[in-house]
Amino acid sequence: MPVIPEVNPIPLPAPPFLLSLLLHLTFLLHLIPMNLTVGGISYLLYSEAIRNNSPVADWVRSYLPASTALTITTGVAPLLFVQVLYGQFFFPATIVMAWSWLLIIPALLIGYSSLYYYLNKRQSLRFPWIPLSLTLFLFLYIAFLFANMATLMSTPSKWQTLYRSDPSGWNLNLTDLSLVPRFFHFFLGACAVFGLVGAVYGGLLRSADPVRAQSLLSTGSRWFVSFTLLNFLVGPLFLLSQPAPIRANLLGAHPEGTFLLVVSILTAAAAMALTLSYQRSPSKNLLLIAGSLLSVTLIAMGRIRFLVRQWTIAFEVPDFRISQIPAQPDWLLFAVFVVVLMGGLAIIFWIVKNWFTSAVREGAP
Repeated sequence: MPVIPEVNPIPLPAPPFLLSLLLHLTFLLHLIPMNLTVGGISYLLYSEAIRNNSPVADWVRSYLPASTALTITTGVAPLLFVQVLYGQFFFPATIVMAWSWLLIIPALLIGYSSLYYYLNKRQSLRFPWIPLSLTLFLFLYIAFLFANMATLMSTPSKWQTLYRSDPSGWNLNLTDLSLVPRFFHFFLGACAVFGLVGAVYGGLLRSADPVRAQSLLSTGSRWFVSFTLLNFLVGPLFLLSQPAPIRANLLGAHPEGTFLLVVSILTAAAAMALTLSYQRSPSKNLLLIAGSLLSVTLIAMGRIRFLVRQWTIAFEVPDFRISQIPAQPDWLLFAVFVVVLMGGLAIIFWIVKNWFTSAVREGAP
């Protein structure tokens, strides 16, 4: 059995189940702007490469500054909850890959700056795809490091081997069979979600700006269906790359895991079918239902992500249970956190709602 550090002697400030719930919630909130950012930059790069300045590209450029900022800020909370609940696994994993992990900060700063450089200087740039390529590469590098961290913290048996092979801290978990499928599952999913959001937005925009709406509908639907189909190919590879006990849990041995996997597949397929049906029978309700189904897919897959982490850790460290981590709730502090979180979410919702309503009414990008 690998040597695992002791649990932090400072008790948790809230019961473990509440912190786990907040981890789920904040991770799902992070997924929304993250998918729009990664998928949107990918589309912009494609658009610039073929020199096609479509209404979709204008729409993406209009929201990227806000979605990128939200991606970064909403990513802080789930990372903190992971550190609180899995600190004895998270910190050793990041120490093993120390320098690669620390490069996240300069990669984020350079990628963010490159994106703003593109947005502000695009008209005068001869090759606008260059700063976009740099931004997408660095943001995907960060995503790849997070995938490394997630797989490495779940497999503590690799820590000593990797550290001894290179104590300087340039290690990556490249021998993990699930790493590459995991990364591509994330990237393809981001492009698919971006496509469906664009299609839904186009459906709502039809009466205000039919030309722009049609571009969003056709491009968004095409991206959603294409990348979802690609993910239906990568998903089984991701499943097969898991250790045998994890695969068994998802394929019948664990009722919740199996149910969530079936739900995520069926809702994604149904959303894709509704999107295709819209082409034959236009109705914004079809796209709204498709968007709702995809939201269920994201919720189910977020829960599967949590379960797989739990099972993988338990496979190597059978004695570890989140529910057994000592807790000494400080309910006043927890209430302050909840009030601040809800207030922040309400402000963001109000801003997005006003922007969206104004855009639909005026036919803006």
